Amino acid sequence: MIEIAVIVLASLGFFLSALFALVSMGIVGAQDPRLPAVCRMDERSCASILRSTDARVFGIPNFALGLAYYGGLIMLAVAGDPLMDLMGFLVVVGGFTVVLGIYLTVRLLRVHHVQCGVCFASHFINLLLCVTFLVGL
Repeated sequence: MIEIAVIVLASLGFFLSALFALVSMGIVGAQDPRLPAVCRMDERSCASILRSTDARVFGIPNFALGLAYYGGLIMLAVAGDPLMDLMGFLVVVGGFTVVLGIYLTVRLLRVHHVQCGVCFASHFINLLLCVTFLVGL
């Protein structure tokens, strides 16, 4: 059951990270009509964040970290046992993503004065993943 929750949540996170990657690289426009309405980004707010220093952690674009994190979680969940064996480690990593998400949310609201629904959705997914890992302990 935990594996299914991780696959669903990590797949959503992977999709959002891929969306950020495509917009950041200019492959897809932030307001591309092919995107679901909920995933479209306002050029003056959401998309502008991609050009800020807050769009990187340790010099690596947040979307790249997200793709690696969510992709790794999907592989672990599909494998089954390795996911359960690493649950303690995943709680720590998940906790880090939640703390980072809180920091980035504060920066979005207080420094950039931006309400980015796609960003908030990513942070919420990380919170749900962390709770899932805690349940799996």
